[in-house]
Order: sequence, then structure tokens, then C-alpha cells
Amino acid sequence: MSFFLAPFQAISYLNTHRHLWRYIAIPTGITAVVTGLSVGFLTRWFHDVVATIVTADSVLWYIVLIFSTVAVVIVSFYFFIIFLNLLSGPFNDVLSEVVEAQERGGVQKISHRSFSLASLIKEYGRTITAEIARLVVFGIIIVGMVILVVVAAGPLVGVINGCIAVFFVVFEFLDYSLSRHGFTFVQKVKFVFAHAGQLFVYGLGMLLFAAIPVLNLLIIPVGVISATQVMVALAHNTESK
Repeated sequence: MSFFLAPFQAISYLNTHRHLWRYIAIPTGITAVVTGLSVGFLTRWFHDVVATIVTADSVLWYIVLIFSTVAVVIVSFYFFIIFLNLLSGPFNDVLSEVVEAQERGGVQKISHRSFSLASLIKEYGRTITAEIARLVVFGIIIVGMVILVVVAAGPLVGVINGCIAVFFVVFEFLDYSLSRHGFTFVQKVKFVFAHAGQLFVYGLGMLLFAAIPVLNLLIIPVGVISATQVMVALAHNTESK
């Protein structure tokens, strides 16, 4: 249950560690702008879908519209997260490092963590390259899964797409911590599947958090903070065994 509540507990964490707000002010502003644009797009999409459903002349076409709408919402949410991470990546790197140091007891160490425009510009090249590479890989996987779902899964398209969205959202936020510790892409995937149960529950918590209006404007910093805390907890549990 603690993993499911991790995103909500991150809000309390921000309240008790207010120095972290200097790392999330700009990403939160970016999120607000992108959220507004996304809501406009989805509103137009639903308007067109509802208009089409009303005039639909077959049950099959009705079912296709319903499942395609579910798929669009889920895929849109994933690319929404990807795009936000691409824009706020350097801020998220710093935030994740600070939170991990805090969680591991390095309070004095993090108080002098450098944070400047020069350091952000320096990190942007690596961040953008990493995001684009990951996006290409995930894009290939998504296309393959969509084809498989349409051909073989039929009515399960919503459930399968939901599971894919949970995996990618978890992977996206965990990536900051795992990359910092030198994990390769394959090792990151193995780590996620090695803790599939806990991370799936955490991912569901993130999806619920993302569905809460206004509060979801903090989804990026909350995702980074909570995923870092989850990674530290999982690593501690593994080391203690």
C-alpha cells in the first residue's frame, strides 16, 4: 500500500522539504502550459468521438470508437509524460539526486548541491539525447504491441494498453535514479521486472494522481521524488536480504 500512496506522500515530502521548490518551479510551469494544450486536444477529440457515436450505424463501429478513445487517452498520457520530461529533464536530474541523497542520509551533502543555468545547459544535451533514444525504442515497442493487441487481443486493448502505460510511466520516472547509478537500458528493464509487483502498484498510484485536476500539475516533480524514494526503498530491501 505504501508504494501506491508514494505519489501522494511526495506532496507531504515537498511540504517538509521546501528547499526543493527551487528545483520544481520551472517544470511545474511547463506542466501547466502543456496540460492546457493537452486538455484542449482531448476535448476536441471527445467532442468528435461523441458526435460520431451518436450517428454510428453499427455496434462494431461503436466498439471501435470506444476502444480507440481509451487507447488515445492512454497513449496521449504517456507521450505527455515523455514530452514534459524532455523539457524539464535537467531539473529532474538534480531533484532526483537531491532526494536520493536526502533519503540516504546525506543532508549536509545536498545543501551545497550546485544549481545554475550553466549546469542545466550542460546537462540538456545528454538529457535530450537520452530521451530521444528511449522514445525511439519505446515507439517501436508500442507499435509492435498495438499491432499484437489489434490482431490478437481485441476487447482487451484497453487493459493491455493500460498495463503498457503503467510500465512506461514507472520506467520513465525511475530512469533518473537508475541512470545515475550506471544502469544500461537492459538492466533498467530487468530491474523493473524484478520488482514488477511493487512497481505496478506504484504505477497505478501515479495514474490515479495524474487524474486529479490541479494536483496533477505537480505530476513531474511528484513522479521524480516518489520514484526516487521507491528505488531507494527497493534497493534497501534487496541489500537487507
